[in-house]
Amino acid sequence: MYKNSADPPPPQSLTDSERDRIHSKKSLYRGFSRFQAYYEVDPAFNNALASTLGVLKHDGDVGATPDFCLGGYLAQEGEANIRNKTGGIRPDYAWWLNEFRVGTLGQNANAYLNKRGQDPYTAMPWVWALIQLDKSGKVVPLIQGTQGTAQIFPTYWVYSFDVLTQTVSQLGIQSLIALDGTSSYHE
Repeated sequence: MYKNSADPPPPQSLTDSERDRIHSKKSLYRGFSRFQAYYEVDPAFNNALASTLGVLKHDGDVGATPDFCLGGYLAQEGEANIRNKTGGIRPDYAWWLNEFRVGTLGQNANAYLNKRGQDPYTAMPWVWALIQLDKSGKVVPLIQGTQGTAQIFPTYWVYSFDVLTQTVSQLGIQSLIALDGTSSYHE
């Protein structure tokens, strides 16, 4: 079932046209995040000043999961969490959240194959990526796990200045199957 549901790996670097092409074709990703921000740092306390936060670009789009039965020929858009596309600033970083899960077909397949008798909506876990920019404007690496800045599934590719800087490989599918709808991002 999972053999045909993977997204193709992205390129090592992105041009604007390549990023736009990938972003416009939802079947090429599960979640697409882009975050550019600026803010001042208080020199006396070395803290980011929330009042100076300015967002240059922000996207938190949900992609489509290829239909596993048809070899990926059809795809259904996923479901965005109510907190998807939220962001803010903390003393040490600015942040942007993209949180989602597969759509109703995927939720029904998960419940049927892995959690029979359970409500498909409550049986399907959420996945997320929390982009963080530190005080110097650098991307903070994702930390995988149910309490981390990235869920254990799927694979994440992180770009900084259009160059691939981090790949976070997904854990085994059984790790995700063990979770349910209560698995969501926690601050």
